[in-house]
Amino acid sequence: MVLITDITTTAQALSIEANRSNMHSFILNARKVTGEETDEDYLVGILSRTRGCDENAILNEITEILNRIKGYSHANLHDKECNYKAVMWLEGLAADRSISYSFVSKSGGILYKRKYLVEYPYSHVPVKVLDVTADQKVIESILQKPIKSIMANIDWQAKSTHIKFSVNRQRLNKANESDLKSIADYSLANIKGKKVLLVSYKAVIAKLLNAFETSAKKVKKTIEFQSYYFHEPRGINTFENCDSVIVVGLSYQNINSGWHDAHILFPADEDEKYRNTWNKKCIMEELDQLIHRIRPVRKEHSEIVLVSLLWPSNLPTQYKLDDHSHDENRVGNAFERLKPIVGELGFFNQDIGFMAGVYMKEKEKIIRALRCLVWVSLGDAVPQAPWDLSLTCQFRRVKIGRKAA
Repeated sequence: MVLITDITTTAQALSIEANRSNMHSFILNARKVTGEETDEDYLVGILSRTRGCDENAILNEITEILNRIKGYSHANLHDKECNYKAVMWLEGLAADRSISYSFVSKSGGILYKRKYLVEYPYSHVPVKVLDVTADQKVIESILQKPIKSIMANIDWQAKSTHIKFSVNRQRLNKANESDLKSIADYSLANIKGKKVLLVSYKAVIAKLLNAFETSAKKVKKTIEFQSYYFHEPRGINTFENCDSVIVVGLSYQNINSGWHDAHILFPADEDEKYRNTWNKKCIMEELDQLIHRIRPVRKEHSEIVLVSLLWPSNLPTQYKLDDHSHDENRVGNAFERLKPIVGELGFFNQDIGFMAGVYMKEKEKIIRALRCLVWVSLGDAVPQAPWDLSLTCQFRRVKIGRKAA
């Protein structure tokens, strides 16, 4: 049982290092779950290096230990004070349909966890699965038998808008009132519905809802908002009376958790493409479910607004693009806007910055007047429409004063 000692020693060494270095909590997978092109530390690989042997030798040793344990009944294992959960965790190091991993907390605590596929108990009973986002490959993997797939596709129409803007869970958590107001203003400008479903991350949905309600009141729009967060368990017909749905962000799942699920569902070598696209598939299916909460297939008119950098391929291909992604790199974009006109004239001053759309925020009235006067002669050198200020690079003036004593 030297191998068992090596496993616990490795985990303890990681725990000590995590506590000493004040590291974030992390997961150490038992087996490699990412593709061949990705570097990854994993338990079997570490054991292989420290013991100076091939990974297959480690896996063969684990299998041999498990075969010996299987010779004992559960009662005998209990009498020998052998924890059966530990045996199952060890099995997850080598089995196809389960995967084990160690979770090391920031404080250095170690949790030994295992994910596995529960065997379907009614293998001889006819099964019918009804699901709007059902996937034959996934269902066959869960049931462990082939099934026949029947599709019932319905054409439906919706006014779709992609507000291209960088939002994620961390960014929205740190967003201030002004940031949330911008998101709300961009979204509501593309909505006419009176009942709107707002969807985002659980941690931010309350303050996001408040920002949307405040923005709607300021522009005198009478809108009844309902809110929902990604993967929230709620009745499927709760939002069927909504006319519109606004989704802020995408439901990216924990990448380790996604890889675990993919390897359990698709363990075969020939299923690598399913493993590699599993996380993306989960995002798209959750988005499908969210949009159909408002039952657009039953409505003549419905509206979809997605605030995200990406427009997933499963959404309608005809959509309006409202691009605000340029706000993310103002300095770089300012340089790109100035480059053509400075190259044309050979010098730079504040007025040229105005014409290129690079200016301090408080100068907006001046820039409008100036650009109207000079556009006729300089329009070819300026890379944007003369009346469009939506693509400008605004900068705020920062006052620097003495600190209070």
